[in-house]
Amino acid sequence: MKRTDQAGDLAVFVNPPWKTSLILNVRRTADFSVIRLLVEAGIGVAAHFRCCPAQMNGLVEELWDSGGRIVALRQDAEGRGAHAWLLHSAEQMLGPIDIVLDLCAHPDEGRDGLSSLGGDDA
Repeated sequence: MKRTDQAGDLAVFVNPPWKTSLILNVRRTADFSVIRLLVEAGIGVAAHFRCCPAQMNGLVEELWDSGGRIVALRQDAEGRGAHAWLLHSAEQMLGPIDIVLDLCAHPDEGRDGLSSLGGDDA
């Protein structure tokens, strides 16, 4: 279900249709806010991280201890094979993944933040 603000400009999800997510390419601690928002909204998160393992472990422990569903995955490989491994690993731990968010996607490079794990190299 979507709700729009009074100006009609901002659409936000209330009770989002997805329950589990895979977040690709967490590269800095500033990306932790995305993870925190999703987990606090009740969405299970598998976070693929490329930086700061100690801080990521701390975030996972904090959110897990507060009742959130979160796992961290480390994978430095690139391409479809790596994405398939990440998806499989995430689904083994959290169940079927409903949405994939790529934090390194840039609209000017023809990507919209949602990764395709099938047809294109995402």
